[in-house]
This record gives sequence, C-alpha cells and structure tokens, in this order.
Amino acid sequence: SSNTKMSNKKWIDVVLQHAENELKIMNLDKIEVGSTIIKLIRGLHEISGNHPQVMKSMVQSISDLIDEKPISPITEDDFKLETHCEGGQMFEVWRCTRYPSVYKVDGKYYDDRAIVYKTSHESLDRQYIYQGGMSSKQEISLPYTVSEKVVIV
Repeated sequence: SSNTKMSNKKWIDVVLQHAENELKIMNLDKIEVGSTIIKLIRGLHEISGNHPQVMKSMVQSISDLIDEKPISPITEDDFKLETHCEGGQMFEVWRCTRYPSVYKVDGKYYDDRAIVYKTSHESLDRQYIYQGGMSSKQEISLPYTVSEKVVIV
C-alpha cells in the first residue's frame, strides 16, 4: 500500500519528487528555473525545520517582495513629508517611503490599495476603484501590515 511506503519516505522527499515530476511535465527541468525551484524548496525546508506553513509563508513573502510590498508592518518611522500643488493650492501629504499607496493626510492614515477588485479569484486582472460605493482606499491604523482584500465584481 502507498501509505506505508509514504511513511518510510520523508515528507520533503515526497514534495521534491512531486515538484520534479511537475517541472518535467512543463519542460522546466531542462532549464535553470527548474533547478532553482528545487533548490528553493530544499532551502526553505532546511530553514523552516520541516514546517510546510512556514515554507509557504516565506514563499508568500517572496511574492510580496516581487510586488514591491513591505513584508513587515509599516510604522510611523516610514513616512516623509511631500508637498503637492493642486488647483493652485498647496497641501501636505505624509507618504510611506516603503509603500507609496499608504499615506497620512489630516492626521489619518490611508491605503489606496487596501481593496482590489477582480472578476474572479483566479483572474490576473486587478482593478483599484475610487468612485461610487466601491473604493480601494481605506482608512488604516499603524502599525499596518499590507494585505489586499479581494472583492469579486
């Protein structure tokens, strides 16, 4: 039975074998991407001490870094003053230096990208809406961990 065979094998060996098979199907085993993914899984396994959730969390952090999102909470130290002129009027905005869609105006903090609108969860199209009853902009409080709420439209 496959269950007893499974228990003789380490979990990570099963995961790596699965990854190698899937990469082979996609012909990614023939290029550097395949071996990089395998090395990454191995490395994350060693760092996490065999904790799949920790490994996934680290992969999510990599995804956030690629999207230029901060992976630790935003604090008051992360803002610098910007002065803008609009319609002949000067106004000041405290802009987050780590994530520009977060800012402070009139003593309140906002994230312009707190809510993303998509046509389905699988969809790659992302829309930020700022009119009508739907707004991507939300008031936030510090320390703030960036996480977009997905709304299907």
